[in-house]
Amino acid sequence: MKLLIAIALIAGMFFVGMVGYVVIEEWSLFDSLYMTAITLTSVGYQEVHPLSHQGRVFTVFLVIGGYGTLAVMIGLVSSFLVELKFKEMRRLRKMEKKLNRTINHYIICGAGEIAEKIMEEFNKKGVSFVLIEKEQEQMKKILEKYPGTIYVEGDATNEDILKKAKIDRAEGLIITFSSDADNLFLVTSAKAINPNLRIISRATREQTQRKLTVAGADAVILPDVVAALRMASLAIRPHVVSFLDVLTGAGELTLNLEEVEIPQGSKLTGKTLGEANIPRETGLIVIAIKRKQMERFQFNPSFTEKINPEDILIVLGNEQQIAKLKRYVK
Repeated sequence: MKLLIAIALIAGMFFVGMVGYVVIEEWSLFDSLYMTAITLTSVGYQEVHPLSHQGRVFTVFLVIGGYGTLAVMIGLVSSFLVELKFKEMRRLRKMEKKLNRTINHYIICGAGEIAEKIMEEFNKKGVSFVLIEKEQEQMKKILEKYPGTIYVEGDATNEDILKKAKIDRAEGLIITFSSDADNLFLVTSAKAINPNLRIISRATREQTQRKLTVAGADAVILPDVVAALRMASLAIRPHVVSFLDVLTGAGELTLNLEEVEIPQGSKLTGKTLGEANIPRETGLIVIAIKRKQMERFQFNPSFTEKINPEDILIVLGNEQQIAKLKRYVK
């Protein structure tokens, strides 16, 4: 607004000067505009035409008015720049406060299309995350879509930027860069800062997958391979893919595969699945159980399977049913 006022003042002075010379000296519009320009800018060029007495008086007032307008314009522009600086400082302080309160979060590195989809899913599920992106235009685009996003501007391969995103108390790191070299370097750097970090990394080549795993990545995703397998599955088993779309939220129904951990002291501890009767109490289907410190899942568990603390139940149902189960196991 202040910049618009400054521009309007300048335009107004030029208009007044041009009209004044046209009326007083009867010059052409171009000559009047030129005379106004050299008068207001004080460049010291000679007069376009000899001035009359009235023209000289008008020129004096035009010069005084021009300097006054210049002073006001400088004040407005300075005020505008100071306001911008304070706004930026307030924004940084506000973001720093949010970062200081953030804990057990995921850090998403890169703000491309893959990251956008991850953010969309995290926002749906209420997962806390911090975004790192070095391109200002890309960050601006993300913030327009997700205005409440906690973010850090900078290069994620820089350890100071990772620390700024509170990697030392983060739960996990998701790397979405298209460069395998950057992904590998970032995995190594992140593990050095926080060895307990769960890292999920993107890879563009299968040869890099093993290197990323050795470096410390807990999971490595190859988007091209995933896309190829999906296309083959659509051709071979389209109904299975449609069912999986329902489970991943891509279909019309709202069923989800979810994991629910049995907490210590749960009322279900020691009971069998039959005794717990989860389908009747919540409407969910128990698909599998993952026992503590075991890598494999026990699929389609029988009703005689006992429930232990820290078991993870893999269940199928809608969001309301899943929320009901989380309350039920406490």
